[in-house]
Amino acid sequence: MSAAGAAAADAVDPGVLAYVRAAAAALAVPLDEAQAQRVAVHLARTAALARQLERSRMTPADEPASVYCPSPFPSSPPSRGSPSLPPADGEEAR
Repeated sequence: MSAAGAAAADAVDPGVLAYVRAAAAALAVPLDEAQAQRVAVHLARTAALARQLERSRMTPADEPASVYCPSPFPSSPPSRGSPSLPPADGEEAR
C-alpha cells in the first residue's frame, strides 16, 4: 500500500469500518483487513457525496423526467459474436 493509501486507511471512521466488516460477515464476503479498509474509505467517500446531494435544494424542474429516454427494447436478444455480445468461449469472432 502506498504512503498516501496508508494515510487514508488510518483516517477511516471506525463506525464505517465496523459497518463494512459486519456487512461482509453477514454476506459471507471474505475481506482481509486491507480490503476492509479500502472498502470503508470508498463507502465514506460515497456517503459524503450523498450528504452533499441531500443538502442541495432541488425541485422537480431541475431534472424533469422527460430527460430520461430509455432505448427501445430489442425484439430479439443479440446473437453471440454481435458487437454487443462477445463470442462464447471457444467460438471465433465474426
